[in-house]
Amino acid sequence: MGKSKLFLLLAISLLLFSLSGCGFIGDYSLSISIDPFKEIHDFGYVNVSVEGKSGLYSFHNDGDITRLNADVIFPVGIKFIGWGGRDGHLVNDYTGELLMNKSMQITAKFEVNKGVAVYKDGTWQDQMEDSISDAIGGDRSLLVFPGIYFENDILVNYPFISIYSMLGPQKTTVIGKFDVRSENFSTLKGFTLEPIGDSPSVTFAYQINDDLDLTHNIFKNGKGIIFEGKIKAPLSIEHNLFQGTEGIIFLEDVENVVSIHQNEFSGETGPLFYKDIKGFLSIKNNSFSDLGEGLSFHGVLEEEIEIENNNFQQVGAGILFTDDVLYFNDILIKNNSFRNSSIGIEFGSYDDYWEPSLKILENNFYDNNQEGAIGVHFVNLDKINEYYDDDYLNSNNDPQIRYNNFSGNYIGLGAGQDIWSTLDDDYKIDARGNWWGSKDGPSPAQDGDPVIGPIEVEPWRETPN
Repeated sequence: MGKSKLFLLLAISLLLFSLSGCGFIGDYSLSISIDPFKEIHDFGYVNVSVEGKSGLYSFHNDGDITRLNADVIFPVGIKFIGWGGRDGHLVNDYTGELLMNKSMQITAKFEVNKGVAVYKDGTWQDQMEDSISDAIGGDRSLLVFPGIYFENDILVNYPFISIYSMLGPQKTTVIGKFDVRSENFSTLKGFTLEPIGDSPSVTFAYQINDDLDLTHNIFKNGKGIIFEGKIKAPLSIEHNLFQGTEGIIFLEDVENVVSIHQNEFSGETGPLFYKDIKGFLSIKNNSFSDLGEGLSFHGVLEEEIEIENNNFQQVGAGILFTDDVLYFNDILIKNNSFRNSSIGIEFGSYDDYWEPSLKILENNFYDNNQEGAIGVHFVNLDKINEYYDDDYLNSNNDPQIRYNNFSGNYIGLGAGQDIWSTLDDDYKIDARGNWWGSKDGPSPAQDGDPVIGPIEVEPWRETPN
């Protein structure tokens, strides 16, 4: 949806007047424009334009405009408070000069009431589910005014519905859940969502066939978002806060671009992918804290995955590639932070074969120091590539662990199901060029973080990256 649609004209009142004694007929148009995503939401703007003749017009606190001989008609759900002066404070009256064929913008202060307005046609409902039926004949965009809505189940079974809150998640709460049974839902933005019981806040029962944006929401308790069908169109999940939830659950294949950016996850789990990744997956600039699992993968990874610039703090496992994962394509894990956790990254005991380009670059693994904690763990090395390139600066080895900082960890890097055992040296992890918490290198040979298993670490960096 273009940005022009985000700026919602809640009411347009075209007032045509014949001014007696002026010797001309002037056309005057007034509109109240409200941008629901600005920080200050109790001021709108009245745009007044004149065709015919210039002159001075006074805007009074009762809504009257001198020489127009009419009151401003405010949209349903909005109570007029008064006009604002140049500094934004309320004034008893405001006088400004209107130039012919020009527009002048005057500040108006108003209050908003609970309810749902349908964009353009002005239909008004007290509850959200009622307004969805009204939207199908028009623009299909709903603007939800501030308040607490006890909705139980909100059934969305019409296509191309977009639902926005006017004042954002701090002022607009839905107690209940969205049950989306359309393959073409468009947008959900600006709500605090609290499910009843253990139900999810939002369920998508069918596959996603058109662009979908889920942004600027707060998900509290229970389950956050569940996708029960395949992702067959671009999906964007950005700027959300997941508190005490199983954050995002994908029960079927991801077959198109999925962007999970700038979210905060805390409570139980972050995004869980139970089936195959067949579309580009981007997970960037998120925060994961106090979780059992941050990211969890369970299926076949056929497409590129980029996990960058995320922060993992006090999690059971930051990034978990489970035992049933097959690694097929490019995986980049770069510039993330893993602190005070049990496991930073773990690659499970898969049964098939290893054929990715796996790069773990420029990450920080700090203070994962409880007993048994580990920065990076490869459970099974039987299928690791056997070749070894001596020129680590230009190496094509897979996997490749390079330019990371390991410090204060119980174990920095381990390989093998029993990481204390000795495995076949034909299968080596290439972990050269990292900092191990000491200029002398990793332990047990040196003073830095422990490195266990057939891992090549030399040369290492003598200072942090």
